[in-house]
Amino acid sequence: MRITKTPVTNPVSLACPGCGRSVATIFEHHVDTPDSKLWTRFGQPIRAPWAAPTPASISGAFLAWDFCIGCSAEYDVPRADFIKRNHQSSSLQFDVRKSKVNNYVCRLDEPIDGAPDKWMLFEYLTPVGKFHSHRLGPFPCARDFQRASNILKQVWPAMRQLNLDEGEPHGRN
Repeated sequence: MRITKTPVTNPVSLACPGCGRSVATIFEHHVDTPDSKLWTRFGQPIRAPWAAPTPASISGAFLAWDFCIGCSAEYDVPRADFIKRNHQSSSLQFDVRKSKVNNYVCRLDEPIDGAPDKWMLFEYLTPVGKFHSHRLGPFPCARDFQRASNILKQVWPAMRQLNLDEGEPHGRN
């Protein structure tokens, strides 16, 4: 299973599963939201053995959520983050906030039951490597950690491999 990523060249609107109103519009290098805030402000880690860091990469799985300012419906966004292990993780927060971001639409080369056919990838170009943040959804909010875990578990190996294949420090690949 492989992931194909396509750069965002035209804005991509992510719709509220409740009313269809846009909760975020993804552009090539930034994200706009109706209220100028983050589109997923809340979340918790998903603790699962398959999501544990490896000798090759640092990773994390999360279930993020927020609410639509149009209809107040809450929505879930399963999230997976990766960076090649070649730095001190304490520097990561600074690097990501100060780094250029390229946004992509990702697709799998073969469908997986329960996984979306496409999702967003935010690729931060940090001095220590490409930080990949995959965001799947939004889905109707249930804060269903098991569902989010099942979705992420299916695509996790391909997401990790994409980061390992492309994750060299900015300017080296």
